Amino acid sequence: MSLQEKLIRLRKEKKLSQFDVSEALRVSRQAVSRWEVGTAQPSTDNLKVLSELYDVSVDYLLDDDADRPEPPEEETQAAKTPTASGKRFTLERKRIVALSCAVVLLLALLIYTAMPKDVEEEVPIIPIGELEEVEETDDGTPYVEFSLEWP
Repeated sequence: MSLQEKLIRLRKEKKLSQFDVSEALRVSRQAVSRWEVGTAQPSTDNLKVLSELYDVSVDYLLDDDADRPEPPEEETQAAKTPTASGKRFTLERKRIVALSCAVVLLLALLIYTAMPKDVEEEVPIIPIGELEEVEETDDGTPYVEFSLEWP
């Protein structure tokens, strides 16, 4: 079985989409597609991560004649529990969320400190003298005259 066939079969066994695999490896979805079609080969680093993601050895992925080894019973039991690689990706997502929250809080703090503190002190208040209602206009609103007192 070729590498491309193994990648497709293993991904489908894990019930992952190409997008899920691309996120796990931090590559584009198109790169995963090219690996599965056979127009490109994953790098050595990507092969390592793929082997961890699919719980197989790198040798198995690269050797066209290799049959998939059957996991021992204890590994079968471990397969029912979350894998270390799955925990790693979950932990990584939590770190990204925490970092994003910290950045948002920092930006909010910077914006808050940059805002003027007392807007009322910056705008002069001009007292209005006595208001006198003179008459109503045609639309029924009162017409008012006033005088300004300058300090």
